[in-house]
Amino acid sequence: MNISYIRAIQNAKDSSGKQETLVEYNKRKLKRSYEENLENMHLLRYPTEDDYVSISIHRQKQEDWGWYLMSNALLDMDVADGDTFYDEKYKDYFIIMNMQRTMHYWDFDLVHCNWIMKWQNESHIICEQPCVVISASQYNSGEKSNAVLTLGSNQVMVRMQLNDETIKFKSDKRMFIDNNTGNPKPYRITRADTVSKAGGKRGIIELLFTEDVVNVETDSIEKFICDYEQESTKEIQVSYKGEATIRKSGVKTFTSNVPVVWEVNEPYITIVSMDDTTLKIKCADDNSVVGKEFTVIADTLAVNMKVVGLL
Repeated sequence: MNISYIRAIQNAKDSSGKQETLVEYNKRKLKRSYEENLENMHLLRYPTEDDYVSISIHRQKQEDWGWYLMSNALLDMDVADGDTFYDEKYKDYFIIMNMQRTMHYWDFDLVHCNWIMKWQNESHIICEQPCVVISASQYNSGEKSNAVLTLGSNQVMVRMQLNDETIKFKSDKRMFIDNNTGNPKPYRITRADTVSKAGGKRGIIELLFTEDVVNVETDSIEKFICDYEQESTKEIQVSYKGEATIRKSGVKTFTSNVPVVWEVNEPYITIVSMDDTTLKIKCADDNSVVGKEFTVIADTLAVNMKVVGLL
């Protein structure tokens, strides 16, 4: 062991005790070996577009919950049970289960997702979430009728990320779970556990589904959504005070009735403030811009404006 390196750690961490110094030494050693591990996977956090997490793989296993990778991650990485990732190279989804913390790293199973669940939320928006599905015919449905236990002909257990959408699942929520997309079987939730595998607002929701029958009047096989309702298409409306003009050196505020992405591409227009429903702009104090026309874009809606002079 390099004594000068240990002393450098002591100085950097202001650690005086031997045990504390050795812990810091081991953390740095682990981080170096972790970064050099050829089995590291750089996975994209689902459903983001640019949030990557490095996970170190040690062994592959196959058990009741399917194929999974025995893995760990450094403590400074933001990971938790239920976090879901996409492997861009092999086009696979994974979910973290059975996470434990050691002194130096997170230890967990990276379980391969074998299904993409689709459903419609309370706002009639179609949602998707990778999940793990296994046969659960040995479990009871959790439903009673006249004090007699009622069993479905087939049952499946599902584990998926607990988030703002899945936490709203209630009993009798129906979803298609079948690779036969031409004549799929619908299932309904007969038990939803949002507590035992959750920590705060992160974790895993465990769902027990019981086989149901297709409702030809409400189920959409084409969209693969049970109890389908027409998706809401709220029209974008942008409001502002006064006429469709802005004065030289003046300011103007635009407000949208729904969240949008704003865009203004003129050098004489400055964005003062902006969020997903409000935009405030300022016009340059320049006589040469008087009479010019420009466009404020709110997603797909274009609002035409004109620069006018002072009174």
